[in-house]
Amino acid sequence: GPDADPEEKEKLALEMLLVSNHPSLGQPGLWPALLIKMKLDPEEFVTKHLGNIFDRIITQRPMNKSSLNAVGVLSVLSPGRVLPQVISTISTSLENPALGQVTLEEFAIMKTPEGELYDKSILQSAQQDSLKKANMKRENKAYSFKEQIIELELKEEIKKKKGIKEEVQLTSKQKEMLNAQMEKESRTRKQLKELDDELESMLGLLDAVLKRNPPGLSQYIPALVGSFLPLLKSPLAAPRIKTPFLSLASCVMPAHLKTFGTLVSHVTLRLMKPECDLDESWCQEDLPTAVHRVVNLLHANTVPGRTSKGEVTGPVPLSAPAFSLVFPLLKMVLLETPNDSEEKEELLVKALQTITVHAQLRSSANNQSSLVDENGPELLPRTDMLLLLTKVIGTGSPRLQVLASNALTALCASSSGEDGCAYAEQEEIDVLLQALQSPCMNVRDAALRGLMELQMVLPTPDSDEKNGLNLLRRLWVVNFDREEEIRKLAERLWESMGLELQPDICSVLIKDVIHYEEAVRQAGAEALSKAVEQYRSQTRDVMTKLMEIYQEKLYRPPPVLDALGRVISESPPDQWEARCGIALALNKLSQHLDSSQVKPLFQFFVPDALNDRSPEVRKCMLDAALSALNTHGKDSVNSLLPVFEEFLKNAPNDASYDAVRQSVVILMGSLAKHLDKSDPKVKPIVAKLIAALSTPSQQVQESVAGCLPPLVPAIKEDAGGMIQKLMQLLLESDKYAERKGAAYGLAGLVKGLGILSLKQQEMMATLTDAIQDKKNFRRREGERDFLLDLGCPVYIAQTRGAVSAVLLAQPF
Repeated sequence: GPDADPEEKEKLALEMLLVSNHPSLGQPGLWPALLIKMKLDPEEFVTKHLGNIFDRIITQRPMNKSSLNAVGVLSVLSPGRVLPQVISTISTSLENPALGQVTLEEFAIMKTPEGELYDKSILQSAQQDSLKKANMKRENKAYSFKEQIIELELKEEIKKKKGIKEEVQLTSKQKEMLNAQMEKESRTRKQLKELDDELESMLGLLDAVLKRNPPGLSQYIPALVGSFLPLLKSPLAAPRIKTPFLSLASCVMPAHLKTFGTLVSHVTLRLMKPECDLDESWCQEDLPTAVHRVVNLLHANTVPGRTSKGEVTGPVPLSAPAFSLVFPLLKMVLLETPNDSEEKEELLVKALQTITVHAQLRSSANNQSSLVDENGPELLPRTDMLLLLTKVIGTGSPRLQVLASNALTALCASSSGEDGCAYAEQEEIDVLLQALQSPCMNVRDAALRGLMELQMVLPTPDSDEKNGLNLLRRLWVVNFDREEEIRKLAERLWESMGLELQPDICSVLIKDVIHYEEAVRQAGAEALSKAVEQYRSQTRDVMTKLMEIYQEKLYRPPPVLDALGRVISESPPDQWEARCGIALALNKLSQHLDSSQVKPLFQFFVPDALNDRSPEVRKCMLDAALSALNTHGKDSVNSLLPVFEEFLKNAPNDASYDAVRQSVVILMGSLAKHLDKSDPKVKPIVAKLIAALSTPSQQVQESVAGCLPPLVPAIKEDAGGMIQKLMQLLLESDKYAERKGAAYGLAGLVKGLGILSLKQQEMMATLTDAIQDKKNFRRREGERDFLLDLGCPVYIAQTRGAVSAVLLAQPF
């Protein structure tokens, strides 16, 4: 009665929940009515006892009809309290990784009755063995083994047709294998049955809520769509997920588009190619035709037009939950449709225009409800939209790139925290920061413009240390992008946000130096150099770390072999890109070294880094070493020369050391520029440089030619002999690399001696003879290379008018 103990009344109300929702009663409003009779407010009661109610209903397995009906009633009585808990329970269950890992074979085992074997290979093998052994006669002209086996197989088929079954005799080993297989399949069956029962219960729970369609349910549809789609690839989950997925359209689409929503869902399923059978009546239309029809209808029903006065007219966009249902279709269309005709490009344009319109959704300022405004951007699948748009910008045609860039900017504006906008989640910001590392300039440009829209909600090191430092790092690196337009945008954003470098940034930037994308490595090396310039105390630590990482990236594990020496798995790819990045960074950092750090750097270069197995890395390391010499050579001659001399003296006379030997000679030549002219060490160095000209590497030859001019004053008396030797190689050698090297060497010597040396060393006459020698193309080619490497047409015109005339007339 009304005067009963309140605690007893509440206890009785809890007990009545399942009984009053029994399917045989068919009275969904019975339990709330009983509570009102008992002077209990249903909504208050649900709020107070929600935890207890959920323990009674949700945790029982399997969930019966009374429990499911009760959930439906509760979701209507207190949607604000019940729905978050119900949807969270369902989503957590659907996100179980085991559901997506079920194979077709495991699913087939689950479908096989207990006690029956799915994998019958053991029985078939035993049957084959018994056939071979049964009544086999010795092979002779009358009975071959093959004929006997055919005869026995024929007898087996006749027995099968007559329904005669014979037990296959198994050996003890076969019985053991059979029992092991039965146990294995039984365990698999049990595990999958548990998964299937859990999935069935959760989808039953969802169905109970969908049937009642309580207020605010559509707010949870985007999350459910995200949980459903991956499971369509699971043979266990797909057959169960299909129907609930199709029922979502009725919850979110406006009344006049509910049938269209069903069409979109069916075409989405067809594009997904799920691991389940689809309704044949929805598969009659050719899929490309159906996709074109759906995209055109979606565009026509959601993208407003404009009048001649510029006023917006026509249809209105979908709500955010409804768009989240159609977005997977637009995503697959944009990613999978080849842009190989005007018609297809028009389809892709319409898909992007539809996304752009929905990226411009804004919440109403008059929204008094506690629920999120469904016509605002908060419920849009913004992270997935950003991922899609960056992909289109990076791979689409120019027209699609422009549309996708505009859509991305509009989408970022919708997460800017301004009036009517959402606040960007960290996931969205991370997508844009990742896009700043794209090799495509347009993607980096669009990402920067998107970040500029989000300035108000971006993390800073003060507000969020981890994410703020990551943002600082990405923006600092893009400040040194190789494209000027990108650099200007990045600088503007940096200044607008008032960002300042922090000492911690130096160690973090090393990750960009070893990035797999060349554009990021180049910008990262420059960014690290500028950061170290501000924090000089970090130079030593950064250099040490770079050298350590080089050794890590140099190591390449051998292939994995089995006991017989066969390759099980190959060695991982060589990480030469990371080592190139380290060389770039060392190149830029060398200008910030103090005198004590120069020698350790060159002890790293010689012999390890300059003898890298990758030619590209060797080239970058040599550039870095030359850069360091140009900066510190004058002050470090006495400490570095012994490093080079010791290597050349003690290095094994082995072909594997040729590359580093050549590099060291070039470095010695570069260092010798800083020696006194009278220093006895200069002549041997020049001799080594001249010998290095025969190396078949343009980089080596150019570097040697660059070293020679400042050294010539120290070897003037020997210059004639060197010129004669090089002239002979230039005009007579059979090897192109030697002729080319001689041309570089002669050009270097002439630049050091002055243009008059052409006449003084009688080079003019020799060259004139060579160019007029029509029988020997090598002589003409050598003369031409020398003139090109000398690189001074004015000298040629002034001193060799006749020879130039002949040169122009020759048919090279």
